[in-house]
Amino acid sequence: MTIATRALSARPAVSRPKFIAFAALATLLLAGLALLGYLTISQLLTALEETDQGIRVRAQLRVVRIVIGDMEDGQRGYLITGSPRYLEPFKRASARIDADIVELVKLTRADPAQQQALARLRDLVAAKRMELKNTIDVFDARGYQAARALMLSDTGKRLMDEIQSVVEDIEAEEARRLTTRRTEQTATLEHTIMLSVLVCGLLALLLGAIYYLLRREIAVHSAYEETLAAANTELETRISERTRSLEQSEARLNGVVTGAPDAIISIDDTETVVLANPAAADMFGYPAQDMIGLDLERLIPQRFRAGHHAHVRRFGESAVVTRRMSAMRVVYALRSNGAEFPVDASISQVMVGGKKLYTVILRDITDEIRAKNALEQSRRELRELTAALEYVQEEERKRIAQELHDDLGQQLTVLKMDASLIRSKLAPEQRDVLRIAERLEGVLTRTVQSVRRISADLRPAMLDDLGLVPALEELVQHISQHSGLECRLAASEDLRVPDQLATPLFRVAQESLNNAVKHAEASHITVSLFEAESRLVLKIEDDGKGITLGDRTKRKSYGLIGMRERIYALGGEFEVRSQANAGTTVEVRIPPPA
Repeated sequence: MTIATRALSARPAVSRPKFIAFAALATLLLAGLALLGYLTISQLLTALEETDQGIRVRAQLRVVRIVIGDMEDGQRGYLITGSPRYLEPFKRASARIDADIVELVKLTRADPAQQQALARLRDLVAAKRMELKNTIDVFDARGYQAARALMLSDTGKRLMDEIQSVVEDIEAEEARRLTTRRTEQTATLEHTIMLSVLVCGLLALLLGAIYYLLRREIAVHSAYEETLAAANTELETRISERTRSLEQSEARLNGVVTGAPDAIISIDDTETVVLANPAAADMFGYPAQDMIGLDLERLIPQRFRAGHHAHVRRFGESAVVTRRMSAMRVVYALRSNGAEFPVDASISQVMVGGKKLYTVILRDITDEIRAKNALEQSRRELRELTAALEYVQEEERKRIAQELHDDLGQQLTVLKMDASLIRSKLAPEQRDVLRIAERLEGVLTRTVQSVRRISADLRPAMLDDLGLVPALEELVQHISQHSGLECRLAASEDLRVPDQLATPLFRVAQESLNNAVKHAEASHITVSLFEAESRLVLKIEDDGKGITLGDRTKRKSYGLIGMRERIYALGGEFEVRSQANAGTTVEVRIPPPA
């Protein structure tokens, strides 16, 4: 019977049923804990959706207030100046107020009380709009004094007070419900925590029982360990007998070492060189015969010697057989003339005659380090150049957009007004000339619209005037209107983005949305902008067909590269995640500017 056979025959059988039973109980408890967490999260998500609904209602109420204010401001501007262009805010606000109230009705369609309040609000707004319109009509018909007398009546103020009261009641009701939902969320969390503590306590008891059974199994295995120890002793005896044959093979190994192109050095436990091949002698500049017996310190720069001694000591005490010394940092060696040079080194250890023998394989990587540094410098310079080009391009876009809007746009507007004036001066019987004037006015109108669109595409004025979030809102609305896709923005209105980050983030969002519209075949797109871990995060997600590896690497496809370089120039992170028929996510993380 061999040593291995005796050891295996002495191995005790493991009692599995108890472990299986306890493991099953632990699994059931963990499953119950997971189910509890799932139910709690579901309740919290439902509550969060309701909370979000209330916040949207309050935001829409603020929009209604603003629109009503625009109506009043437009009326006052017209009454004060008499200029028809001051009626534009009144007309725009009158045109959209009904749609804004309808949006409120949709948001609260599940709440009869709020629906009743909104019906009252709709009537009051209609009355207020009629009162403002009547004042304008009086002004047009009988002049300022008659309109002023109508304005000084108490009708307008009474209507505004009633509108304000209804809006405040609706907001108060939404605030009350928000408080109630938060209280319910807190209670749900407290109950979940109590149940979780109970389940964890049961798990702790179960683990204690398992630990007790393990201790018993360890005691049973002690006899087996003694048998193994005896077997190891016999194995060591046989190994020592074979050591002599291994020493005989050393001569054959020396032949291999001598012909190796890399430097090979072996040292004993006193760090004295006991073997060095010709490549090592050439690398360090010593005669081959002088390498044997050389103190290893002679081959290491002064400042690294203490650390090298500690590294060799820890390596010798570990159970690791081989380790690459330059895996974490660059290792330097010392030539006989005192010149330092970088090396790629790996070390291995083996017991020979009861003593440790360390073998180091080295390769001079001076040329590699020089090439790597040159490549890194080239990359830095390329990124700096890219950032400079992006800045110049954005400034040129901004200048051109401003000139289009301020100069060409104004000139076209003047031409349009002149064309309208000419048309109004023509007699009805001049039909041919009237048609030409109308066609000219239409062409000028479309030209003004084209100039505005081109100016906005070059550089959205909202990005400079109001910041990134409003500019993204405008971009998302534009995509939704012109592509037919459902595109939405998730961003806090009070999020403030520094100017030096706003433009790159806007361009990344613009490029990603254009790619999704053109290539993704998606139906939903979500743009998210938020702060996480002291970083500004922008995510563009779609549910399209995804991006293949071929799409990312095909020639003359620089969209992703351009976005990546914009973000890298700011010290940020750029990631694209995509799966076939599972959509694409573009995520950008940028630290705050220094």
